[in-house]
Amino acid sequence: MAKSKKASGDTLGPVTILGGGNVGRALARGWVEKGRFKASEISITRRHSEKLAALREAGFHVGDDNRAAIKRVLSEGRALTGP
Repeated sequence: MAKSKKASGDTLGPVTILGGGNVGRALARGWVEKGRFKASEISITRRHSEKLAALREAGFHVGDDNRAAIKRVLSEGRALTGP
């Protein structure tokens, strides 16, 4: 993935993580800790979304509907794609 430059204080969001298991949760938390995204800019999905309750409380958008999560990101005019 190409590196994106950002101005100080700007973020790259929104973004959706499909699959909020160990790796998805670690990515989300890491991006917020490093200032790449705000928690409110990240949607995370998981079949059993109740397992993402801690992330919901931290301000992330969580759910079990991949399509709805993608629509949320696309409606805000940006999409991040892989290589």
